[in-house]
Amino acid sequence: MTDGRLRSSLSFIRILLILMGILAVYLLASFVRQVAINQQRRSELSGLEQAIAEAEGERAELREALTYAQSDAAVDEWARENNWARPEEVSVVVIAPAASTSPGVEGRSEGGGGPDSPRDGWWELFFGTR
Repeated sequence: MTDGRLRSSLSFIRILLILMGILAVYLLASFVRQVAINQQRRSELSGLEQAIAEAEGERAELREALTYAQSDAAVDEWARENNWARPEEVSVVVIAPAASTSPGVEGRSEGGGGPDSPRDGWWELFFGTR
């Protein structure tokens, strides 16, 4: 009888050890999975923090631009770009002289007229005068 009890207790201990081993493997795998998820979330968090820092920098730049746009200096700059003058100033507009010759006309004769035919015009354009 004692031999039967010993065998049953040994088989019970073996089954218990196997179950504990399976449980330990499961817990280890679960822990590793949770560590991987934690690392992924931390990298996402650092990416979001970086995006927040960039957005705050852009917000500061936009606030500076808004402050400048509401200032008298911005109004003055805009008026100058659009050729406006103050009441005590005189606005001067420079007009470029009209071009006396068009491109490709340098080789023409002093007669002043254009080519005799369209074919001659193309010939002058590509190869110069004859």
